[in-house]
Amino acid sequence: MEDKSRKKVSVVMCTYNGEKYLKEQLDSILNQTYPIYEIIIQDDASTDGTWEIIQEYSTKYQIIKSFKNNTSLSFNVNFYDALLKTTGDYIAFSDQDDIWLPQKIEVLINIIGEKLLALGQDIVLFDDNKIVSATKIKYKTLEQFFIRSSYPGHAMLFCKSLLEIARNVMWIELAHDNLFSLIAIYYNSLTITDEVLQIWRRHGNNTTSFYIDKPIEIINIDPQPRKQNKLTFVIKSLLKGEKSLAIAKGFNKYYELFSYLDNYSKSLHPNSKKIVKFTKFMKEQTFWGYIKASFLCFRLRKEMFDFKHYHLKTYYSVFTYVYRFWYDHRFDM
Repeated sequence: MEDKSRKKVSVVMCTYNGEKYLKEQLDSILNQTYPIYEIIIQDDASTDGTWEIIQEYSTKYQIIKSFKNNTSLSFNVNFYDALLKTTGDYIAFSDQDDIWLPQKIEVLINIIGEKLLALGQDIVLFDDNKIVSATKIKYKTLEQFFIRSSYPGHAMLFCKSLLEIARNVMWIELAHDNLFSLIAIYYNSLTITDEVLQIWRRHGNNTTSFYIDKPIEIINIDPQPRKQNKLTFVIKSLLKGEKSLAIAKGFNKYYELFSYLDNYSKSLHPNSKKIVKFTKFMKEQTFWGYIKASFLCFRLRKEMFDFKHYHLKTYYSVFTYVYRFWYDHRFDM
């Protein structure tokens, strides 16, 4: 008899040419100690035997609901489309080639409480035979997302209300794990366990590692800074009006998201106004704008950086961060 008080968990998996590892991942999801309510699988026009495996499992297990795109939607769009098909109280992202430990969902359900998002640790499996410890997932401030990567989607369990907020900003086209991470942090509403809950498989055929659908364009930038330091090169570039379309595109997404959250939540986050200004200065890429962004970094230094002690060298690092960021990411943000 079904326990109606038990929270329903939906799993979202997007597939593309994943026949090699798909069965192992599906079996690990089906063998969870906490019962799964539904598994939404959306295949992005695979050309190998992936769809046949999905159909085999769909026939055998009624909780699996499978969908196939006639043409490729791209990884990120495919995930968002599949998300909107979920009906559970909580949702977990799943890659097609990882392995969930049996207690994963049970642990995350037990710790999430009233939070929007819960995260578990993982270990990394390289090329099927080499296991190494993954970088430990730690709490980040919202400001640190400009200098660190987002939380991994495969480690997440989140409640339906987070999806309802994200639904209004999916058009911004941020990677799904980035978007859900940022919203949860904005609301200071996530929890992280130290327990390892999944094996993250890394191999040469990973199709879920990058979210850029088209080649990044660069305009008016000298790719060879010659023999001068980064700061000098970037200042000269900004003074000449040179811009990176990669940075403009990336920070415009952040600007749109934080502007929406700031208005939607009436400046719930204490630094929301400063963050909106920072993203605006970064995307516009003007000489004076980057000076203002540098001063914002200084004002937010305790939230953005992990320096235990401040001295001349660390203050210099804070003030010059935006210039070093522009130099390092002008081609590939």
